[in-house]
Parts: sequence; structure tokens; C-alpha cells
Amino acid sequence: MKISPSPAIALNKATATTAPETAATVTEATTAPETAATTTAASETAAAPETATAAPETATAAPETAAPPTVSVNRQLRNISVDSFLTENENVNTKRKANNDIKLFQSFLNHKNECRNIENIPSEDLCTLTCKFKLGVTKKYEPTTLRGLLSSIDRYLKATGSKLSFANDIEFFKVRQVLKSKQKSLKRRIW
Repeated sequence: MKISPSPAIALNKATATTAPETAATVTEATTAPETAATTTAASETAAAPETATAAPETATAAPETAAPPTVSVNRQLRNISVDSFLTENENVNTKRKANNDIKLFQSFLNHKNECRNIENIPSEDLCTLTCKFKLGVTKKYEPTTLRGLLSSIDRYLKATGSKLSFANDIEFFKVRQVLKSKQKSLKRRIW
């Protein structure tokens, strides 16, 4: 007589073939009376027939709530701060371009006799100075390079903890308009 295995036994067979040391524990958890022959077959597959015990013939079917075997995994976790992680993984070229753009903007501020740091300039003054900077650029820049200059200054402000943002703040609407107009005029010169 051939006994078809129940889904719990099929799971036990799969567990028994992948983890022989837990096969006896898993097969002992099944207590259905019709699975006695299959339990022995599962333990033979696991190559541990002496540790498998057959379920008694008079036992009633237990619910299939056998807990899956737990496997402890040793994981190595390193203790690192978020700020140091971000600085380690920042693109080197982006960092270099941002530093060059900030130096260019600082030199413009020095030329205008502005001795405050960028992050300490109030938003109204920063808006005016940035517009003059965009309009005063005489080198032939690509239109996207002007956007990159503005993004570098914005990135610098965020890195120093400033709440100002050229991209989102209403105070810098004029800066965005000047940038758009300057990009259009540069595109007309290129074409």
C-alpha cells in the first residue's frame, strides 16, 4: 500500500534533505497516524534512522503548526555614522566641481566686497548677489553649467545646515527666472 505524503510531510522532506541535523526535530513534530511510514522514509532520507520516532497509531491528528527550524546567522555589523558614510560615498567629481563652483562664487563675493560666508548672508541679499553673479558671468558656459553652478551653491548651503534652497524657496524665484533667461540667451548664441 502506497501512502501519499501530506503537505506537512512534503515540507518535512524538503527540510530533511537540506538540513539533516534538524530532520529529526521536524519529523517528530508531525503526529498524524497515517504518516508513520512516511516519517520513517523521511528520516532515512536524512540518513538518521535511529533518531526518528514513529507516531503512535492511536494518536489523533494534531494541527500542522510545527515551528520552522531557526537558523542563527552570525552577521558582522559595523558602527558607522550617517554623515561619515555619506562623505565616503560622495562622488569625487561632484565634490571637486562643487568646491570649484564655491570658490568661483566666493571670488565673486570678494569682488563685490561681501566678506560674509555664503551661509550667513540673508536670503534677500543672497538672491540679489546670485542674480548679479549669473548675469555677470562672462565666460562662455553651457546652459546646463549655469544650472550646475546654482546646484553647487545649493548643495553647499545644505551641507552647512542652512534652511535656504534655490530650487524650492519662494525668495529665490528671481534667481530661477534669471537662470532660465540666461540659459535661453546662451542657447541662442550656440545655435
